[in-house]
Amino acid sequence: MGKYQQGISVITLPVIVLVMAALVLFVFSVNHALLTKAKLDRLSYSLVTVVSVEPLKQPWVTDKQAITQKLADDLLILAKRHLDGISSDGDSQVGIELEQLKFLGEKNSEHWYGFQSGSECQGHTRLTGLADLSPKGGVEGFNLGKRAELFQVTVCLTDVKSVNGVLGIVNFDDFTRDYYKSSSLLIGRHYE
Repeated sequence: MGKYQQGISVITLPVIVLVMAALVLFVFSVNHALLTKAKLDRLSYSLVTVVSVEPLKQPWVTDKQAITQKLADDLLILAKRHLDGISSDGDSQVGIELEQLKFLGEKNSEHWYGFQSGSECQGHTRLTGLADLSPKGGVEGFNLGKRAELFQVTVCLTDVKSVNGVLGIVNFDDFTRDYYKSSSLLIGRHYE
């Protein structure tokens, strides 16, 4: 029986090596995707913190403290610098969506402001659908019955080479379009 199996190792060794190499490439690709997603999450949170906490002046905001396209464009510049290593492969593009929801007057009427910069980018949930997250003020003479403004920043990477490049036969385009997107929301300091 042994003399019939002498060539089996010569045939199976290349197959085993190819399978192991494919697994190693897949693991590295998944690891890179996880690290990129974590970087996007940190970036979107940092950008929304800057917008909601820092006192901004014109031309980034209007005289009524509403965001402007200039602010979205400048946030895109920051995002590109932060994601330089990821988006430098030539195909990847960065996009930003900046949203603000203000509640004005006695009836807390909603006023939405939204701007996009860079490649197409849209959060999973519009800020107007999250209006209930704004707390009502309870300080007599200051903010009683008023609602705080909300801010949301969404950062997107498009055309990223991902797991799809390793497994070529499986189409992950829809997955990567939604995976390389991160939205962060914060409550602002102003009650109108």
